[in-house]
Amino acid sequence: MLRVPIRSLGRHRGVGRAHSMIMGVRFGAVLLAAVGMALVVAPEPGAAVTLAPVTYAPAVAPQPAAPMTVRPEWTPILLVVDSKVPAGWRISQAADAWEAATGCDLFTFTPDGRPHLTYTVTEVPGLTYDGHAGGALSVWPWVDGDHWVHLNPDWVDVPGIVAHELGHTLGLEHSQEHNEVMSQDPDADRSVIRLGEATEARERQVDRCGDATFAHVHAEPVRRTS
Repeated sequence: MLRVPIRSLGRHRGVGRAHSMIMGVRFGAVLLAAVGMALVVAPEPGAAVTLAPVTYAPAVAPQPAAPMTVRPEWTPILLVVDSKVPAGWRISQAADAWEAATGCDLFTFTPDGRPHLTYTVTEVPGLTYDGHAGGALSVWPWVDGDHWVHLNPDWVDVPGIVAHELGHTLGLEHSQEHNEVMSQDPDADRSVIRLGEATEARERQVDRCGDATFAHVHAEPVRRTS
């Protein structure tokens, strides 16, 4: 407990001294009460000690978080692969690579009655975008209506094409880095899902990832073997 001797701030004895002492006591009491301390005035010898009561504001109970609205976008992504798409695209391996990199269960190929965010995967010969030939094209995941991934059969042997498009289904945009899966450079090295890409995908897919932690996030090769 803090002991505070109060001294006069007045220059004269009598009323002026008493007034300045009272003002000093009041000021000291207000100042110390603001920081939650009890004021102890140094008493005259033999006088009783008077303690100013200390009051505390009641603790405010934390408010419960509002319940999260579950939307179809937050269910596993259902990939419906057209029967004419050859196995050479290795779509399941690309999906496995993203799941391994993020530590999350992101994709399914089997309908189970839930309102999945569904992507239809088809081959489109001569695929072009903005007047240029392209290896693949997908619709942004937040667009209403049909969702699809179109693959150009002429690009089937180019590593990382499917992984790139699946990255878009996870909400990732194009990267300017040459060695990332999400690079928009046609000649980019997309052989590995980089740590930064895996981390961003994990952040965007927090509801799909459930109890998975960021400790599982790592760079992951895009497997090309069957």
